[in-house]
Formats: sequence, structure tokens, C-alpha cells
Amino acid sequence: MLHKKLVNFFNETDLISKYQFGFQKGHSTSHAITTLYEHLINNLEKQKVTALLFIDLKSAFDTIDPNILIKKLDHYGIRGQMLSVLSSYLNKRSQYSMLKGGYLNQLY
Repeated sequence: MLHKKLVNFFNETDLISKYQFGFQKGHSTSHAITTLYEHLINNLEKQKVTALLFIDLKSAFDTIDPNILIKKLDHYGIRGQMLSVLSSYLNKRSQYSMLKGGYLNQLY
């Protein structure tokens, strides 16, 4: 439910680029490749130089400061109960692992 509300909010406010293909309903790697190909062919026909930069952001979420993310969400209009729920989820998370009959608590 939270995911659906966030996706709807970002789509309604036009905050997600039309070139964001990952995690978007109705978009796939095929769409990304087709769009890239069209841009490359268009620029080639116009004799424009084209440069590409590929970045692997696979672990990006693991490195972001949750407080900065909460401030950004607030800046873009996520407020009230929705922001409180996200803040609660992102801050002061604990993970417990069982080790030979005891528990080890790690605070994240």
C-alpha cells in the first residue's frame, strides 16, 4: 500500500523523469535500450557527439543517510503520516541474529 501511494504521488507530481525505466510499471530494459538507440541514431544523423555514462547503483540505498532522504522526501511534498512511517522505517533499525542460544543485537 505504501509503495502504491508513493508511486502515485511521484507520477501525479511529475517528479520522475520519463527516462527512469527501472522500477516503473510498463517499462523494461527493452524500453531503455530502444530509447537509447533512438537517441544515438538521431544524434548520429545530426552529426552530434554522444557520450554515455553507465553507473551501477545496486547498493545505493545502503549508503544513503536516512536523515537526508527524509529531508528530500519532505522537500518534494511527502509529509504527515506518510513521512512519519518512512522515517520510522528508515531510522534506528535493529537486526537480531541468534548465536548458539543467545542473541546479538546490531543497531543500524
